[in-house]
Amino acid sequence: ANAGGFGGFGSVVTYDFGTSDYSGLWTASNDNANDFEYVINSTSSDPALAYSTGIARIMKAFAFERLVNQFNNVPYTEALKGVANLQPKYADSVFVYKACIAELTKAVSDITTAQAAVAPTTDKLLPSTDPLFGGDMNKWKQFAQTVKLRMLIKMAGVPAHAAYATTEFAKLSSSIGYLSQDALVQPGYEKT
Repeated sequence: ANAGGFGGFGSVVTYDFGTSDYSGLWTASNDNANDFEYVINSTSSDPALAYSTGIARIMKAFAFERLVNQFNNVPYTEALKGVANLQPKYADSVFVYKACIAELTKAVSDITTAQAAVAPTTDKLLPSTDPLFGGDMNKWKQFAQTVKLRMLIKMAGVPAHAAYATTEFAKLSSSIGYLSQDALVQPGYEKT
C-alpha cells in the first residue's frame, strides 16, 4: 500500500501504465539499431570497411537481443526502413533471435577474414574511434560470441528450440573465446 502523502513511483503504485512508461529501452535501442543499419548499408560493399561493418552487425544484433528479452516479439524484417514503412510487422521472437545469431556469425566471419588478409586491405580502427575496445577486433569477436552464447543459453531452456541451440553451441569457436571482463565504454572520462 502507498504511504499516505507519499507521491513517488507514480504508475508503479497505481498500475496505470501508459505508452510513455518505460519506453527508454525501446526508443534508444531502435534509434541505435537504425544507426547500425545505416552503417551496414553504407559499408558492406567495401571490403576495406569490414571492421566497421562487422561492429555494426554485432551492435545491431545486441540491440535486438535486448529488445526481444524485454518485449518478446518485435519488428525486425520490416523495421529500420524509416518513412518507407511506418508500421512494420512484429516478428516472432525466435525468428529475431535466429536472425541475430546469423548476424553475429557473419560479423565474426567477416572480421576474421579481414584479419587474415595477406595484404592489409582493411582500414584499421584507431583506439580513439572505438571507445569500447580501442580497435581490438579480437575483443569484438569475443563480444559477439559472448552475446551469441547468452542467446543460445536462453534458447536451450525451451524444449522446442533446444536442438537448434545444441547445433549452434557446437559451432562456437573455442579459439575466439569469450569476454572475461565487462564491456564498458570509456571514451576518456576523468576519474574524480
